[in-house]
Amino acid sequence: MSRKKHRCQGQISLFPTPSLPERSILEQCLYQSLHSTAGAKERWEKIRALQPTDAQVKRAIAYEFGIYGGSTSPQMHAHAGGANPKFWMDDVNLCNPPTLTGQPLIDLVREILDL
Repeated sequence: MSRKKHRCQGQISLFPTPSLPERSILEQCLYQSLHSTAGAKERWEKIRALQPTDAQVKRAIAYEFGIYGGSTSPQMHAHAGGANPKFWMDDVNLCNPPTLTGQPLIDLVREILDL
């Protein structure tokens, strides 16, 4: 019985983050959190077309953040959805005050995603 040899085509990123060299590390991490599930890019494109209100942006952030998540790339960060979405930079402890929440979070998401 012969075995077929498989060639490695390189590492695949399931959720590729576009290069954002002009953005701060915080903005890159927030972008990544907003695109951590399949289909996020398409959902944000639909929201952008609606010219959303702050309430709609807040609901979309909560949906994309989900219950809780985070990453260590490019730097440690975490996020939580719910009625009041939160984003932590350099921290994953939900007991600590978030880096961004409320209107500052909505404003930065609008800026990063051109909403």
